[in-house]
Amino acid sequence: MFEAYEKNESLKIDLAAEKVKADTAEEARKAAEEVRNISTSTFNVAQNNYAEAQSIIDTLVSEF
Repeated sequence: MFEAYEKNESLKIDLAAEKVKADTAEEARKAAEEVRNISTSTFNVAQNNYAEAQSIIDTLVSEF
């Protein structure tokens, strides 16, 4: 009986540890997704800035 109780307690501890791991992994996944979204947004802004700068340069070059 005592062994069954000990096994049950051990399984509860293991289950709690796995839940913490799963929660931590989910938090990391969400953070990575947020970073990816920010990175994509930043890249898009940089592309737009480059296109605008290139347009200005093309206009200046064509005037000379």
